[in-house]
Amino acid sequence: MKNALLLISIVVVIFLGFALYRLKPSDLLISESNPEQEMFVWVYTEALAEAAKNYENTQQDLGVNVRRFTNGDDLIEELKIAVSNGGEPDIAEIPSFYGIHSLIEAEAVVPIDEFITNSFRSDLAKVITERYKHQGKLYALPIGYEVPLVYMNESRVKKRKRDASYASFKAIVQEAETAKTSEEAAWKLHTDLMFPWYMINTMKEKQPHTIKPDDFLKTDWGAARLNDQLMPSFAYQLALTDFVNGKGAILLSSSRNLLLVDRLIGNTFDWEVFEFPPISDEMLVNGSGLAVMDNQGKGMVSAFLAFLQEKDALAAIGLEETLIPADRSLAGSTAFLNQYRRFPHFQDGVEHSLEWNGVTANREDLIFWDQLKRLNQKMNEMERSR
Repeated sequence: MKNALLLISIVVVIFLGFALYRLKPSDLLISESNPEQEMFVWVYTEALAEAAKNYENTQQDLGVNVRRFTNGDDLIEELKIAVSNGGEPDIAEIPSFYGIHSLIEAEAVVPIDEFITNSFRSDLAKVITERYKHQGKLYALPIGYEVPLVYMNESRVKKRKRDASYASFKAIVQEAETAKTSEEAAWKLHTDLMFPWYMINTMKEKQPHTIKPDDFLKTDWGAARLNDQLMPSFAYQLALTDFVNGKGAILLSSSRNLLLVDRLIGNTFDWEVFEFPPISDEMLVNGSGLAVMDNQGKGMVSAFLAFLQEKDALAAIGLEETLIPADRSLAGSTAFLNQYRRFPHFQDGVEHSLEWNGVTANREDLIFWDQLKRLNQKMNEMERSR
């Protein structure tokens, strides 16, 4: 009897030992939950956050910690604080309007030339690449960009044969003045919240950031802003909504909204988009790029940047965000342009943007942008006081 109990006890111990061994996490699971390295990425573009997590899924010993911000302004402000206290990420998305130059001067970012291939470099669109260059070196991997567009409700504006682009902002105003209005159609001309961007690209030769509010009133922009019969007062956050609901004639907005507008309008009314009035080949586009911070993470970021240089990765980001890819071979491809075959003027605009020289980043970018925003705020105050 004792021998039988002893035998049973031995069998139970062996079984429990085997079961416990089977429950031990595998090396792969340990690697996934406790990666040998962790890369910190700060972005504000959703598709870039998704790309970073997709990249993480291809890595066994690397974790990718993604922090997503609401917008580029918030990211830049937080990044300045992080740089000062040593808490910066390995990679950060930088908007093309401003941000990169101050980081370069602070030696907070490193040139990325060593991280990009010669073929990728040769295919980059100059109009966005110039925003991240300093003294011949590239400080961010350009992802994509958007351009301003003129959206027209053709049920409110007399149909006629038009050129792909208006010659000037004044020409847009003259078109808007002929628009039909009613109680349903509340305005003839409007812009969304990116008003300073549109103004930059139509008044560049006049340096709009240096114009005093009183002098601004004498410009075509000032006259339009303070003309109640033409442009409504301080309601820019509603401009896009009003337009898709048929309550406006001409809207200045971004190419990034093109597919959204198309989906929302459907077959409600006829509409078209036109290229923004080009002053020169130095159009200031709105885009983003990924900068590598000056810390010890160079080795692990190289593979991630190589992943993003793949045409499939850039094309997917461009499609999801309605961005023009920074890669000229992608942006000018039949596959990309065919996505916008209903908008031939936008297709022309894309091809034209690939030939623009762009505007090189400089230390005045932030001052320039802040002054424009203050001018816009001053105009809002003047509108309220009328």
